[in-house]
Parts: sequence; structure tokens; C-alpha cells
Amino acid sequence: MTNAVVTWNTVYMAAALEHLRAEGERVNEEDIGRLSPARYEHINPYGKYRFAIEEGLSRSRLRPLPPSAGCRWSPGDPGTPHLET
Repeated sequence: MTNAVVTWNTVYMAAALEHLRAEGERVNEEDIGRLSPARYEHINPYGKYRFAIEEGLSRSRLRPLPPSAGCRWSPGDPGTPHLET
């Protein structure tokens, strides 16, 4: 399960960085060096999972990312972005 989570997180982190750059946001290379795809707070390791395999295979792109406006890193937790409201 760990390998799947790290792979999934890596794909989405790369997409998020590309999205930020496409919107003209400055992405600091030093900050990228501090990111880790080994985050798993969004995963429940104790639950049962049901996957719609056919639906997943038919997707041609990733889920949409939230808009980057107001996106900042949480103090004390540099790997977790949040949207300021």
C-alpha cells in the first residue's frame, strides 16, 4: 500500500507544481526539495476499499486541482498545502 500511496502522491504533486507554474505562480526549487510524497494522512489504512476499476481505467486525466489563488503552506507542516479563506 505504501508504494501505491507514494506513487499517487508523486503524480499529484508533479501535477500541482505544473498547475502552479501554468498560473504564473513562483515555484521555489528549494521548497520542492523539501516536499515528500510519503504523506498518508488522507489514507485510511484500516478501512475497506471498493474500486470502480472500469471507471478508473476509462479516465484519461487526473482529478482537477483546486485553484492556486490563496494557496499557502501550513505553518509547521511544510508538506501540507491549504487554501486560505
